[in-house]
Amino acid sequence: MIYKNSLRILFSNFDIVWKTILYYFFNFLLVFGLCYLCINPIYNFFDASGFVSDVVGVYTDFLTNLNLTQFFESINELFFRSVEILTENISKFWLNFLFLFIILFFVQVLISNLTIMSSCNSLHYYMGSMNKHGFYLSYNELFGKNLKTQFVYFLVTLPLKVIYIALFILSLKMFNISFAMSVLAIFIIIIGFVLLISFKFTLFGSWIPTIVVLNYGILKSLKVSVKNSFKNFKRVFPNAIGIAITIILINIILGPFTLMVGLLISIPTSYLIYSIFGMVTVYECQGMRYYVDVYNVITPKKKEIHDNIKSMKFFI
Repeated sequence: MIYKNSLRILFSNFDIVWKTILYYFFNFLLVFGLCYLCINPIYNFFDASGFVSDVVGVYTDFLTNLNLTQFFESINELFFRSVEILTENISKFWLNFLFLFIILFFVQVLISNLTIMSSCNSLHYYMGSMNKHGFYLSYNELFGKNLKTQFVYFLVTLPLKVIYIALFILSLKMFNISFAMSVLAIFIIIIGFVLLISFKFTLFGSWIPTIVVLNYGILKSLKVSVKNSFKNFKRVFPNAIGIAITIILINIILGPFTLMVGLLISIPTSYLIYSIFGMVTVYECQGMRYYVDVYNVITPKKKEIHDNIKSMKFFI
């Protein structure tokens, strides 16, 4: 039900995607200019070593053959080769990587994730009272609270990101053992990634929506959202898996198979789906009615039972 209603609300509020695309576009121009200054010397070095042409070759072969085993084996070779090249030449580029890390940190914290609370606020008006509240208006109203929330959010979710990276590196090393281990590595990378992302959605997906809907503080909202997630884990986690798979498929279809042009739509859509999933989870766990479109209002079972008990008073 959470999954189904999330998609229905997505189609009803898809205009938010176009607004976030415009937001990303102007920020992309700024970030691209700063990143170009840091990456260009590194790129030229890798290009001169033939590494860039090898990456393009791997990507082209995958689109031609669609061979996952060969693709991940090639990624494994390219990854460890890039680590070796960078390790041997780190003295030339350490300053570039430092500035690049700072830029990407602010992109992740201050640009990408800032749209989540703004989207949630607009969705709250729609789901709660069928009113439209502008995305940019929400962005300006919540900017200060949003900024503080994103720094805390980054620190809290950092351990999960470290686990993702560690598991991915360990999985790549399995390609050097045998063919059977290579197949197992593909299984771990795909299934493990989906499960980890789904667990993250379950654990933290309703954190920012709780701030918006219940108007709690940052840490209290975290406590309430985690408590509700574990209390309703059997219902929320399967829906989180569906949301995670949907987001992955959207980015695969609109990413590599469109030469990455489709990411202009798929990335903002992914953030909006994530925001909607969190909002629906909060409304469902709190037993609140909400609109999915102009003609349909969802009444969670908790609210329905409460209303039935309340209406029985008139017959007693």
